[in-house]
Amino acid sequence: MRRRDLSLVFFTLASQCSVGIVLWLTTLALLSGDASIAAATGLNPANPVLLALLLVALATAISFLHLGNPVNAPRAMRNLATSWLSREILAIGLYKLTLFAAFVVGWQTQAPGFAWQLLAPAALAGLILLWTMSGVYLIVTVPPWNSLHTPLAFGLTTLCLGGTSCLVFGVTGAIGIDVAMFAPCAAVLLAVLMLEGGTSLANQRRLQGLDTGFRGPDFGRGALRILYGARMLLLLAAGLGITILLLQSGPASAAEHAALMFLLLPAVVLQELAGRLSFYASYFRIGL
Repeated sequence: MRRRDLSLVFFTLASQCSVGIVLWLTTLALLSGDASIAAATGLNPANPVLLALLLVALATAISFLHLGNPVNAPRAMRNLATSWLSREILAIGLYKLTLFAAFVVGWQTQAPGFAWQLLAPAALAGLILLWTMSGVYLIVTVPPWNSLHTPLAFGLTTLCLGGTSCLVFGVTGAIGIDVAMFAPCAAVLLAVLMLEGGTSLANQRRLQGLDTGFRGPDFGRGALRILYGARMLLLLAAGLGITILLLQSGPASAAEHAALMFLLLPAVVLQELAGRLSFYASYFRIGL
């Protein structure tokens, strides 16, 4: 893997986790009876919108490490018509602005949570950010990235990290997930994990069939194979954990699942990290 791409690993994961939290919060607010989700607001460390805002701010700061000369960063906005990178920069700015607005309104009004109408602009901006982020990597001359797997993987990572974060917030009482909604949310997360496993397997087979040239990466052995195997094991562990949670007898109670959710969190985060490291390590270019 190119050393300078390490910052992009954390940039993409942090920003996608942020978007995932907002998407899940918006959906939960829509599904609740009063069209809002009870949650901590303001500067409370348990405020999920504050966490999403901090994550995207951190992601933006990390992204500057990828630039040769950060002072020239504003120039990247000059090519919106032709450059996916310019669109991504605009999209992340729009996302931060709408998310900050939701945070400030929740804080200043001392509301008991967040209405879906307040979160919807940030959710829409987050989807636009995911779209532009995927476009940056769909490069014809980079075969490992130029496939449907790239936007699909980015979307599944967003749902996985956001869903896990919101379930952890739920079991700690930071957001008010109704007891009846806890099991369906866990089932959706399990489905996402299964899709990640299936798409990862399909992509691994595609990569192993690519003609990488004389100096291209070897996807069938070595570090890339180890990363792939480690991710599949972590996905299996996380999936089994969610399955155990769903099969527990009696009505689902968030408080009863706190210990299990905290055990699942590292497995979910590490498998996403392994997948993203593999993504950047798979880079090779053909043609000019």
